[in-house]
Amino acid sequence: MLYYLTIFMAVYASATLALALLGTMSSLARFGARLLVAYIIMCACALYGVAASIFLQLFGDVGVAQWTVARAFRYTLCPAIGVSFEMENEAGMTANRPAVFVGNHQS
Repeated sequence: MLYYLTIFMAVYASATLALALLGTMSSLARFGARLLVAYIIMCACALYGVAASIFLQLFGDVGVAQWTVARAFRYTLCPAIGVSFEMENEAGMTANRPAVFVGNHQS
């Protein structure tokens, strides 16, 4: 089983690297590389979420399990695929709570 997992990870890493190198010439290849990176980070964060939930269950603080997984996802995925966030009027965001925050996206 470990043998097949190693083969899969080697092929996955090779495909990601090949697409990243082709990404200098093609935006579709760059998208494919970022997609493969996002999938592997999502799987790693899911495994981290399972471990964090078990660990936090022992200490009675399960409520922050989703928060810690979301932070792990943000701090690993954003730098890996080149996404950044810019907050405007951050002080005004905390003045009126509860609130629904809507983020506009641009491609």
